[in-house]
Amino acid sequence: ARITKSGNQALSTTTTHVTGWSVNRDTHGGWDATNNRYVIPVTGWYDYGSFFTLTSNSGSYGNLASTDNGTFDFFGNYVVSDRVGSSTLAFFTAGQHIRPGVFSSASTGTVVGGASFFWIAMRSGPAQIAASETVAAVYKSAAGQSIGT
Repeated sequence: ARITKSGNQALSTTTTHVTGWSVNRDTHGGWDATNNRYVIPVTGWYDYGSFFTLTSNSGSYGNLASTDNGTFDFFGNYVVSDRVGSSTLAFFTAGQHIRPGVFSSASTGTVVGGASFFWIAMRSGPAQIAASETVAAVYKSAAGQSIGT
């Protein structure tokens, strides 16, 4: 699903649920416009993220998302700028929901409509890795640490 912010929204607290969205595409009909949230249709791993354009750069900003209990989980970088965007991967069960939001250290600014969006997509693939398959990863440390195999 890809949802675009409709109209501007003032940020008046440090954590703000962003409301007033327009659906660009939603293949599974998971967007709940009444509650400004995406309801997970199928249990599995999901990529999700958001990008916000802001009118004020007087503070630090970050991307947030809240789940069923309504508390925010921070998943973006703090950015001192007029734009912030990030994404992450999470496991959800059918019926859970996620709501996009913004962190603002200054409790000021405006989320710009038409230039801010939220997306979520289910990862496809098997629930288990077969014994004949390989899972490989590469890790890098900026601190010069050695990571063994």
